[in-house]
Amino acid sequence: MDAEGWLAMNHAAITEGRWRPNLTRKSERISFAEYSELWLQRRELKPRTRREYEKLLEDLLVEFGRKELQAITSERVRRWYESLDQSTPSRRAHLYALLRTVMGSAVVEELIIVNPCHLRGAGKAKRARKIRPASQAELKTMTEAMPDQWRMLLQLAAWCALRFGELTELRRKDVDLAAGVLRISRGVTWVDGESIVGVPKSEAGIRDVSIPPHLLVPLQEHMEEFAAPDRDALLFTAVGSPEHLNHGTLYKAFRRARTAAGREDLRLHDMRHTGAVMAAQAGATTRELMDRLGHTTSEMAMRYQHVSDGRQAEIARRLSEMAEG
Repeated sequence: MDAEGWLAMNHAAITEGRWRPNLTRKSERISFAEYSELWLQRRELKPRTRREYEKLLEDLLVEFGRKELQAITSERVRRWYESLDQSTPSRRAHLYALLRTVMGSAVVEELIIVNPCHLRGAGKAKRARKIRPASQAELKTMTEAMPDQWRMLLQLAAWCALRFGELTELRRKDVDLAAGVLRISRGVTWVDGESIVGVPKSEAGIRDVSIPPHLLVPLQEHMEEFAAPDRDALLFTAVGSPEHLNHGTLYKAFRRARTAAGREDLRLHDMRHTGAVMAAQAGATTRELMDRLGHTTSEMAMRYQHVSDGRQAEIARRLSEMAEG
């Protein structure tokens, strides 16, 4: 049966013009280690993404490094995937997704005939924790518990649903108070302790985000008190420094703020989820959420939408009103 399957697969490849005789030549064979190194060199990646890929490839090389690409079979991939630590589902999914991508490129470059990675759903990890966005009352409590110079950061993280890297790279020139918008065109990432400023991963990340009117005056007051006067001055900086605020420094204050609100489960990134929920409750469509969040697909935007407490009961109440009417 295996032989007949192999024959059918190669016959189909010949028929479709995908079969290459030189794949069987010893001189044309290449190991996964050799190919993955070339693959990474050819990619235009953000520094942080490149570093993440390098770390993942280190693990992949342990299992597949010395193997020739042709020798990596579906069965071997399946056994390797099943052997991975199931207590770290995200890393497990990332490892598999990267292996699948690398082997897919090898198919395109005609180094192998088929991609051996076709385990359904293996490249996606189920969310390990259920996110419960902050309520407006909780957000108010957390804001009051934050240090003065970072209160507006928390407000913008929630009401404008911005990423941490976008917030900490905001400069005076990005704020248009007259139009009521933040012009997002850059973000800061941290690689090995060094801050690196770059453009968003996709064009959708470059966007204008409307500022809720109730934040305009507080934002202006924040800029007057805490931001330097020049156009390139950062809105939020480290303590006693004009440099970028890092995640670790802010998190010390954020932990105290979330404790004050009784929400030790919250992460700073959950403020972005909170912002998506509030925008949806305000009537934003999926397309409008995509634009506001800077996403290219509706699937990604939907990941940030959650049913807030009491919404199901409110929907049921309105359905009854329709029936009675």
